[in-house]
Amino acid sequence: MLYATSALIAACAVLTGIEAFPYGAPAGACSSMMPNHGAAAQPGAGPFQVTHNMPATLVRDVQYHFTVSSTDGTELRGIFCQVRNASNSADTRPYGAFVARPGLQTRDCSGTFPGVGVDSAITHTERINATSISAFYMLPAGEQAPDRLNVFCTVVERMALYYVRIPSSSTFYSGRAVATTPAAVTTEATTSITEATSATATTTTDSSTPTPYTSAMPTMATAGNCLAAESATTDEERYRANLECWSTSFERWYSAYQNWLNNGGRGCA
Repeated sequence: MLYATSALIAACAVLTGIEAFPYGAPAGACSSMMPNHGAAAQPGAGPFQVTHNMPATLVRDVQYHFTVSSTDGTELRGIFCQVRNASNSADTRPYGAFVARPGLQTRDCSGTFPGVGVDSAITHTERINATSISAFYMLPAGEQAPDRLNVFCTVVERMALYYVRIPSSSTFYSGRAVATTPAAVTTEATTSITEATSATATTTTDSSTPTPYTSAMPTMATAGNCLAAESATTDEERYRANLECWSTSFERWYSAYQNWLNNGGRGCA
């Protein structure tokens, strides 16, 4: 009698659509991205899509957002997302870091992939019951990553109906990793810096009197310098040289733009 009652309760749970893992995918899903719901994954993306606002080449340490949404009003119940190598499906390692927010939590995949960040995946904290949900992602400055990346998400519609590793609408370049530790400074360089500092110390402006900020909002004019890559010998080298140069120009422009905003946007005609 007890066995029959337990079986009836389990059957009712399935019939009423009670999903497994209502509080997010486990860390064990880091490699396969499978929710382990006891049913086979559906082919393709079904009624769901993944979109993002990433530029063609990422600016390191800048947060971007992506959205998992329904194309026909179907509600999603859960998600599990990572950013992976877009050029090699055999590379299942996640890259970069996600940002937790209400309704979403990060997952530590370092147990499966030693060395990855503790925020290398993101999943739900409870059943979503919505037609879309958004999250934030960034690629740290010092992290080595493949040239081309993409956002991949597993989306659960209900326990026995889910779609695995849905790719985002477009790929993006990771950009160059930047060393996070300062390079060693030689004695000669240190002496030069000291002398230069001493020579200019007497002309330093009093910090209590701020210098008026009169620059206009910066433009991307410097990107024009990227049109030539004379040292390149092939179209592939020329393309990569231009892309790298444009990325550097964009980083400089973005830094200047942030400085302009921090100063109240003064100087814009």
